[in-house]
Amino acid sequence: MKNISISDCEIISRTNAIKVGTETTYDISDISINDCKLFMTDLYPGSVSGISLEACDGTVLSNVNIDNITMQRCTCPIFIRLANRNRAASVNSQSANAIEFGAKGKGRADSGALRFNMLSEIKDINISNVRATGVELPVIIAGYKQFGIIKRVKNVTLKNIFLDYYTCEETVDKRRFIPEYAKTYPEGWRFRNLPSYALWSRHTQNLRLENFKCNHVLSTWKKDIIQIDNK
Repeated sequence: MKNISISDCEIISRTNAIKVGTETTYDISDISINDCKLFMTDLYPGSVSGISLEACDGTVLSNVNIDNITMQRCTCPIFIRLANRNRAASVNSQSANAIEFGAKGKGRADSGALRFNMLSEIKDINISNVRATGVELPVIIAGYKQFGIIKRVKNVTLKNIFLDYYTCEETVDKRRFIPEYAKTYPEGWRFRNLPSYALWSRHTQNLRLENFKCNHVLSTWKKDIIQIDNK
């Protein structure tokens, strides 16, 4: 899929308001999204994420341009996730249909285990002029390390980003190690309570921030405003 343009939308979502993925195997490129309002008015904690860009099952996601987005009560404002779930190696047309009706499919997968394995990429992402209020998670940008191989999200620019946290006391989970979750379902809350407010980034290359601001709620334990781990 390529040359996709979306503009002037108001989206009420309990899950992910703007999302690419998951279960995408072939390439997706040249996406333009602008002038949209995202919100959840009556359910707590709101939308799972405002913008969610995922490549976990073989797709190369590239050249995505998102501009002028306002969010209200989107738990994770921006979630960019590269992983290697390799879903096509475990399902076929019969099992996928069975899931819709609460059954368990039988039979071998339509795809070989290595057909889409570790092929996913995310690169050339530009997100600008985002104002998000009522957030509870930082912007998350994460590649993965699996079988000793590191795959990085590449060339991401975040420009004119404003985050305003939801006004409630936070429960802080003081974990020393945050798992990769490379094969699990990708979601903004998957990493649980991260040690960062504005931005948490791991396994990234060429990440650029311009005019990135965050108003956060003080808790009993101080977190980093931004944490970038590029080991």
